[in-house]
Amino acid sequence: MLHTNIKKGAFVEGLNSAEADRFPVDLIQGASSHSAQALSLCMRYQQLQSSEPFPLMISSGRQSLRVNQHQLLHQSSDLPYGSGNAKNLAESACYQLGVLISVLAKLGEIRTCIRVILLPASELPAYGRFLLGVPLVAHGRFPKALMNSQCLLVNHRPRDSLDRHLYESRFNGLLRRKDRLNKDPALRIFDVLRQHPTIRDIKDIASLLNLPPRQLNQQLVALGTSFFQVMDFYQRDQLVQELKASNDDYQDVAGRLNMNSTRRLGNACHRWFHRSPESIRYRA
Repeated sequence: MLHTNIKKGAFVEGLNSAEADRFPVDLIQGASSHSAQALSLCMRYQQLQSSEPFPLMISSGRQSLRVNQHQLLHQSSDLPYGSGNAKNLAESACYQLGVLISVLAKLGEIRTCIRVILLPASELPAYGRFLLGVPLVAHGRFPKALMNSQCLLVNHRPRDSLDRHLYESRFNGLLRRKDRLNKDPALRIFDVLRQHPTIRDIKDIASLLNLPPRQLNQQLVALGTSFFQVMDFYQRDQLVQELKASNDDYQDVAGRLNMNSTRRLGNACHRWFHRSPESIRYRA
């Protein structure tokens, strides 16, 4: 994958690791409606694969996505997975970034989506270059990848929004089977919502998880998602599950979903899936 003039380091080890082959690329492709979501799903899965504190986080803007070392990991000991030696975490971040880049290459066109990768000077000579055409530059203390958020393409993405939802549901089911240590913040929120279906406020959910709301929000943002996106999926999923569960009258389904009428139920179906309740019931 790389020219031979790049010394082997943690980043290159990540690029060449078999770890990327174990990612559920088909589910990520199917579940992603945009580039930032594809990146977020990759990082949520990657976090569960890592036995060490997960050292990467996403930050996003209108035109770019950035993946860099989670600085808080070596500044605070009250994060969920503790803290560690800064040098070891930097090496771990370089390795995990290499794995992530390999997965993105499997997902779609990486040549135009990644503009530059910045690595610590200890990782490689001053300059190197991917065969894929991505500049690789030594810079600063921590690794960082800069991406164009409009050009991270995902091949074979289903156009149907219900299909995308079903892929996302399968992806979350896969994460649940792997998440033995309750690492994934979205899954923890889903668990609270199942036990307390009327709760909708992040403050109430964080309280039940024994976390400050700000910390729960930071955990979500670090993996490229948000409380709004988690709630949106949960409400979509509740609607689909209720429609699939039985042939009950749509008024009864609307009542169980705390919707006042079948009209509101129909509006929600069209807003999320561009389908009627009947179409969702028999397609899902």
